Amino acid sequence: MKKPIKMVALLLSLPLVLAGCKGNNNQVVENDLPEQEIEENVISDNEDGEIKYDKDLEYNIYIEKNVVTPSSDNTDPEDTTDTKEPETDIDTEEPETDSDLLKENPEIAAYLEINYEEVDTKGLSKETLNLFAPCAIYLENGGYTTNGDMLSSMDYHDIYDFLYDFLEAAGSEQVHGFDYDFLTTQSRMKYEDWEYLLTEVLNENNPEIVLNKLPNEFGGEVSVYYNPEDNYIYTERGTLGWEQSAEVREVIREGDAFIITYDLYTLGSYLIGVAEVTIAEADNKYGYSLVGVDRIKGFDEWIWNEFYFE
Repeated sequence: MKKPIKMVALLLSLPLVLAGCKGNNNQVVENDLPEQEIEENVISDNEDGEIKYDKDLEYNIYIEKNVVTPSSDNTDPEDTTDTKEPETDIDTEEPETDSDLLKENPEIAAYLEINYEEVDTKGLSKETLNLFAPCAIYLENGGYTTNGDMLSSMDYHDIYDFLYDFLEAAGSEQVHGFDYDFLTTQSRMKYEDWEYLLTEVLNENNPEIVLNKLPNEFGGEVSVYYNPEDNYIYTERGTLGWEQSAEVREVIREGDAFIITYDLYTLGSYLIGVAEVTIAEADNKYGYSLVGVDRIKGFDEWIWNEFYFE
């Protein structure tokens, strides 16, 4: 049965071929067969399996647009309800700024409302104010020079920061700065000048005890040491910079004495405390000597650390 069916199918396809040939002329070809022939050319099967022609058989093609393919989870394609899980809100709280931090600490904010350039220094020179600034930064609260052992009573690790700044402010001689040959900056002062500074300005009775506390060479990022070969006291530090500083807030004169109020800063701009340094006029080349140091205000350093160094 397969071969006869193929033959009939071949004969039936001839009109389509002829129609296709006409189509090559870019003309719309209308079916010019009589209705009777059309009726005879429509194929259907009868109960005996024989091929018949059915004029009522029609072939209609429908193309649906915008068809949504059903998902594998049996979700109704027309259900437009948003089933996506809501996004969890992320904490978008703005980080604290300097202003926010100061609003929470109005006492610090009040202290920062000052123009240091306009402070009345009661005639004290910038050199004098700089000379006694290390006393405010490093020396202990309540430290007075009455007993003559302010430095000799302390360990080297308690005084080397102070001595470094103090000798620099007193006019030590720079040996070299940072360059391609040196990774440190170094200054020095003759032992005689160093001893004079301690005895006349700090009222230290035992400078030789302080000398014995000093190492004989550079031994860390910041060092103050004595070189017996040339009899100099050296100050030397590496490239990490410096953290502590002080600004004059107020100067009060009481007879021959001056009370200098210093604001104490760390890392250049973070106020951590306030100290009073009392000095008196003295017959030495610096003009003044130290009387004592009092810490009158201490702002908790964690306030700044909590925000800036997390």
